[in-house]
Amino acid sequence: MTNFLVVGNTDYNNAEAMQTEKYIKAKKLINSGADLEIISETDFLDYLEFNFFEITQELVQSDSEYLISLNCFNEFARKTIYFSNDFRDQSEAHQLIGNCSGHYCYDDEIDIADYFIISEKEMNILRKGEKTEAMQKIENSVKKRLAGSIDCKLRCIDENTLYHYMNMRQEHIKGTRKMNFC
Repeated sequence: MTNFLVVGNTDYNNAEAMQTEKYIKAKKLINSGADLEIISETDFLDYLEFNFFEITQELVQSDSEYLISLNCFNEFARKTIYFSNDFRDQSEAHQLIGNCSGHYCYDDEIDIADYFIISEKEMNILRKGEKTEAMQKIENSVKKRLAGSIDCKLRCIDENTLYHYMNMRQEHIKGTRKMNFC
């Protein structure tokens, strides 16, 4: 794991401002083989954004809203979906994803999941501030991918959002809603 000296954006681009005691000491440490990197504030914030993943109510809400806002008829096409346990009807949920040309995956394929769909029962557990085994598996999988510098854009949505999305598709098929093909 690399250690960082984070320099403000203004100073990072100013050679004169970079001649502080901390900067000079950091350069000496780097030259002597220390695991240290000097980066800008922007690069550090980007690093945090892409190397941290935790399933929270806010994440699920945000990703659920994002899916609906896409208004994309074929969003699950060619996507791999991992389901938490305790769905109202697990086989129906799998069939719905199959109808969208998506693929549901099992534990041995979790590292390739594009979406994690959380049952309402497990969402209630998350609302209490607790995590289920499925949530922990997904978090560990994403962290492993990020640590290996593998791009990971996993989306977490809840069961109700899945059914809402499927109703939107049905409305499109009936001609009462217009959806995009992405």
